Amino acid sequence: MLCVPATVLAAIDHGFRTVIVTDAICSSADQTHDGAFSLALQRASGDRGNERSS
Repeated sequence: MLCVPATVLAAIDHGFRTVIVTDAICSSADQTHDGAFSLALQRASGDRGNERSS
């Protein structure tokens, strides 16, 4: 489950514009699939959630 989201998040963090094919993110549960996609969208929009900045 983590290979696509990890790669997408790293690309976003390095400033790359990313395109995610939602069917490329697989999981054993729909909730995990949706969560991974939501996390990538948040990161792309600049929302880091609860992460602390140094």
